[in-house]
Amino acid sequence: MNASRSDTFRGRLDQYQRRQKLTIWVAAALGGMVVVIGSDTVNDVIKGVPLVLISLMFTLVPITGLAIGLARVKFEWQETRLRRMIESDTVKLDSSIPANEEFEWPQDAENWWTASLLGVLFIGVLFLVVIWWNVVKQL
Repeated sequence: MNASRSDTFRGRLDQYQRRQKLTIWVAAALGGMVVVIGSDTVNDVIKGVPLVLISLMFTLVPITGLAIGLARVKFEWQETRLRRMIESDTVKLDSSIPANEEFEWPQDAENWWTASLLGVLFIGVLFLVVIWWNVVKQL
């Protein structure tokens, strides 16, 4: 019986590489938010907004950046480990991945990936709240 590509070590390498590429896009989104948040226009708009909201938004930026970086490094490390096993003939590229703890999906990398996505989401939501604060207050 042939394993599907995603159940093979080749498929796992593809998954690790894909996740690494996605971290670049999430980092780009965070970078774009930082540029907008730090702009002079935004600084004028957020006058009068509670400091706790602005502080929370700015606090989430480096935390999210850390999460993105850790996710990328951890997925990259898993790819490196697997490539070394393939190069040393410990595993075969097109072999099925055994149900073995050594080959489980890296949960710590996945957790950091999820944290980075949530961080970008929360920063975006906080940014919208901060931007609309004074408008809603006047209604």
